Amino acid sequence: ADTLFTGWKGVNVTKVTAGRSQTAGEFSLALSSDGRVFSFGDCETGTLGVGQSQCSVPNCVRGSPSINCQREPQVVDFSHFQNYAWYPPFITDIAAGDRFAYAIASNNMVFSWGNP
Repeated sequence: ADTLFTGWKGVNVTKVTAGRSQTAGEFSLALSSDGRVFSFGDCETGTLGVGQSQCSVPNCVRGSPSINCQREPQVVDFSHFQNYAWYPPFITDIAAGDRFAYAIASNNMVFSWGNP
């Protein structure tokens, strides 16, 4: 059954975007006013930016038993980006597409994850 996520208390979400994954599942990104990016949904191709270990909920999409997902939003972890010393970044914009996601930081650095 669907449930309401109540973890947004105290988080000012300024933008939400959605994309599709390789297995035809959907994923979403949310940008908060304090520059954090949250992700949830299908994570088969790394589109959530949280690592496969966070994708532990099987059968997230009805009728698609092979899809693993993250139902509750997780903060995207930018620490795994190579040669990036300014952590955590303050993200100012987000975008999502077919198996990939983008984030733009306040210093104009562009981050991409997933499988474009």
